[in-house]
Amino acid sequence: MKGRMSRDELFVEIQKQPPEKMAIAGSLALDIFGETSRAPAGAFRDAAQRRAFAGDPWKYTTDILGWTLTPQQERVLEVVESSTRVLVPSANNVGKTWFGALYAVYRFDAVAALPDPEAGLEEQGARILLPGPSHDAVRHTIYAKILTHAARAEKRGFVMPGYRSERSVYWQVRPEWNMEVLSPPKKRGQAVAHTASGRHHANMVAIVEEGQGVVEPIWLAVEGMCSGHGNIIFSIFNPTESRGPAYARVKDGGWRVVHLDAFAHPNVRSRAIVVGGGAVSFSGVDERVRLQCRNRGPYPKTKPDPGRNDFVYALPPWKDGAPDPTPGARKDKKRGSPKGRLRVFRPNGTFEAQVLGQFPTASDVSLFQRSAWEAAVERWKASTDPAEPPDIVGCDPAREGADDTMLAPRWGPGAEELLRAHAEAEKESEAAVQRVRARRARIGELVMIPKGDGPSTARGTAAAFPASPVNVDEGGVGASTLDHLFRVLEHDAVGVSFSASPPQPVPGEPWSENLRTAMYVRASMAVNLGLCDVPPDPDLREECFAVEVIMKSRVAQTLKGREWIKDRVDSVLLIPKEQIIALIGRSPDRSDAFVLSLLQPERDRDVGGITAIVTPRRL
Repeated sequence: MKGRMSRDELFVEIQKQPPEKMAIAGSLALDIFGETSRAPAGAFRDAAQRRAFAGDPWKYTTDILGWTLTPQQERVLEVVESSTRVLVPSANNVGKTWFGALYAVYRFDAVAALPDPEAGLEEQGARILLPGPSHDAVRHTIYAKILTHAARAEKRGFVMPGYRSERSVYWQVRPEWNMEVLSPPKKRGQAVAHTASGRHHANMVAIVEEGQGVVEPIWLAVEGMCSGHGNIIFSIFNPTESRGPAYARVKDGGWRVVHLDAFAHPNVRSRAIVVGGGAVSFSGVDERVRLQCRNRGPYPKTKPDPGRNDFVYALPPWKDGAPDPTPGARKDKKRGSPKGRLRVFRPNGTFEAQVLGQFPTASDVSLFQRSAWEAAVERWKASTDPAEPPDIVGCDPAREGADDTMLAPRWGPGAEELLRAHAEAEKESEAAVQRVRARRARIGELVMIPKGDGPSTARGTAAAFPASPVNVDEGGVGASTLDHLFRVLEHDAVGVSFSASPPQPVPGEPWSENLRTAMYVRASMAVNLGLCDVPPDPDLREECFAVEVIMKSRVAQTLKGREWIKDRVDSVLLIPKEQIIALIGRSPDRSDAFVLSLLQPERDRDVGGITAIVTPRRL
């Protein structure tokens, strides 16, 4: 019948219902469709027996599920049991999703069997939250493994509680004893996913599947819900990018972090098949070392650089046109083939993430260098804002919705002046470079003012920084803000069109496709070269590291000898703002204000007989 829901769609809708309605709706749905996971006739769950395993997930794993953990999984389990916030950046195929599902079943079955005397319940139950990039992603990954563990336990004679579906993420025992998916909010830019809030339980665990791809509003909602005594949040994920909510939490110091490394997996350490089921293989790692790592030279003559994740490894020698498949570990306990020669290898970003379980140390498309940003923050903390007004303020106006009006004050020279001075100083001496760095720019703490129409935003900006010039993004509401600042309030204000043509590059700068790209490129160069100090603002950091560039080409005026000619040059273009919003869940208002603050206002000027590309224009 047209308009009738499929089974999967129905179970997704059931998950959106309040707890008191979810159990009734779920029972009716199972009556209609038939539950796909039911205990054998006459079997029952012995709660007292299961209760004995609460607090001992290791024994539950062996006695109820019949599994043996790898040493790394043992370590993760130890950390999860002793901490409330755990992140596990993990290599591929080392059992990360399998482990997360196992822990979910343990909490849902054994820990749930503990009594709740306050509520007068024989069993306290459990709430297992499964945040993920989408319902389908959760269903086909961690929930599929949960079903595998539950089915295995029942085949061994241990009945699981309640009813569960194999066609959708649905496992219900009673109200507030269930598993449910938490996926991104439909409202773009929402700071906290309110539709994923309001769950609370003494035995509540959130297992964030593929946390690298889960947006900030979901993370914030989960952290708000799992704030009770004994509540746990942990996420095991592949650390594909050095940015995003999961990466920010790894860096903030408030989470326990344990890395799962493919080199430490039993199959790779012993160079044998110890763990089956599609687990990582030693021959697969050999191939990835060969293809994804740079051979830097023989060991120990060549010294590994731990800052670049260099490692020592022995690739198998070739025999009959193929790698020698001789199994077995090396006697010297080094990594790699027992017949190979030890050499130092430097991994690329893919290898770091998928084999070492580490965030990539470099990116071909990211603008800002992590180490340089952190150094800029430390310099900022070691000093204070000057007493005089800022030299300029970047203003990114917003009228309504999820965007915010942000102001970024800057003391010291702009990016172009600093970059040109640095290029000249490099020709002179290191002492000259240090003198330029001593004049570096300082970005003050960003200021948020109430969003509104042009006049109100102009008044708020002038009130916050009455004696400082302002660079205003003149797109959208910005045109009205600029007009009111300049004509009515007679404030020193310049309009900036992000889509305007780019300026001529400074030394070392690539050509950009538009002014917005050039502003971000120059801001990143200033930070990377130690010419700009930035505040310890995690949102600003996240926005800047979410920005990437796409390689392009363009026709530009270039100087050949003493003559300006048109030539096709390589160029870069910032990814669309919509992609950044999709990644971080909000508009990059802070980073836009930041790069605006580093722009130097100037009028059109004549360079070499042609009109240079226009940067900001004054009304």
